[in-house]
Amino acid sequence: MRKAIFTLVAAAIAAFFLYTNVVDTDSTKAADEAAPAGPSVSVEVNDLIGSDGTATIGTVDRQKATALIASLETKEASSMDGYDRVPQYGTWLTGDDSSDPSFCGDTRNDILNRDFDDVTYSHDDDCQVATGTLDDPYTGETIDFTRGPSTSSEVQIEHIVALGYTYRMGAKDWSQDKREAIANDPDNLIAVDGPTNQSKSDLGPEEWMPTDSGNPAYDCTFVARYAFVADKYELPVTPADRKAMTSTIETCEN
Repeated sequence: MRKAIFTLVAAAIAAFFLYTNVVDTDSTKAADEAAPAGPSVSVEVNDLIGSDGTATIGTVDRQKATALIASLETKEASSMDGYDRVPQYGTWLTGDDSSDPSFCGDTRNDILNRDFDDVTYSHDDDCQVATGTLDDPYTGETIDFTRGPSTSSEVQIEHIVALGYTYRMGAKDWSQDKREAIANDPDNLIAVDGPTNQSKSDLGPEEWMPTDSGNPAYDCTFVARYAFVADKYELPVTPADRKAMTSTIETCEN
């Protein structure tokens, strides 16, 4: 009888430790996915991408980009429930709050002015773009832009880290000011082919790269900029997106 009781107690203790180990293993895995994989990295965006133009294909600093990507926190994306673009992220800002003193304060025209060549203006204020030429970084094609009701949408202002993505990764809990900041931040904005911008939607790097639109040469710059913006706003990325960014940077020429 004593032997039977001892056997049952021993089995119970063993089961307890087995269960505890399983729970601890799962908790450790979850903690690893939620915590930064590396130390924070301080880097200027132009040094990172080897260019002072967002749409320009620069020479990415592979070592810095790798460290930056590794430092990003990861977590799985939540749902889009409750997402409402304009009330939560605002419209294009106007005024003198741009980080670049040469910008006019209207975010769309600011980015067109920055990314276009051969710009002409609708007025004499060097702000509202009438025409220009874009070397589109996503398709690799040259787009001749003319402002107008039926033509303006041919070039759109793209959020490198899409606003829908930021919402699913935690921006729904941000302050209004922080959401409006990332929505209007020149570091997160780029003029691109309109239909390509629509097809990218709010996908992350694991599901979409410039390669998918015909310009693999911009993949490295895109990934470096994506990591820079995520780090700047302390925004997590999904484990799959961080893995995709790491794999891409490993193939880049330094």
